[in-house]
Amino acid sequence: MIVTSIGTDVMAFVDRVRTRTDRFKEIVICSPFIDAVMADLLVGLLLDGRRTQCAVRVITTPESAQFLVPLLPGHRAFWRDALVTRRRLHAKIYLAVARRADESEAIVTSANLTIGGTSANIELGIRILATTEFGRRVLQQVHHFVRRIAA
Repeated sequence: MIVTSIGTDVMAFVDRVRTRTDRFKEIVICSPFIDAVMADLLVGLLLDGRRTQCAVRVITTPESAQFLVPLLPGHRAFWRDALVTRRRLHAKIYLAVARRADESEAIVTSANLTIGGTSANIELGIRILATTEFGRRVLQQVHHFVRRIAA
């Protein structure tokens, strides 16, 4: 199923996956802009993912990664696969690949992972659920795109 999405849906997505990382094989947050408040949430998500064996990856710009790096425990090399930086990144994708395929979802949106993008700005996107064959195919395409830019 595919439905429209607004900025607040991104925050709901982050809250949903963060509280249940054990239900997912992989979570990808792709946003060129991440503010300090959201960086704290992402660090919690990264730590929860390690604890529950869920591969969490954040794809962002080098400038936004600067908010995250000082908050991550241990040596930066430990987080190399989890934190991917890309110059010229503009895509905003929030993807959760569930252990049960029909529970997977993604949001492709204009909303950055900032307070403005998730609450104050006028944002629009689509939310893709793996509840239909078409939804599963679109999710696979989004997942393939994310893998390419994270490589």
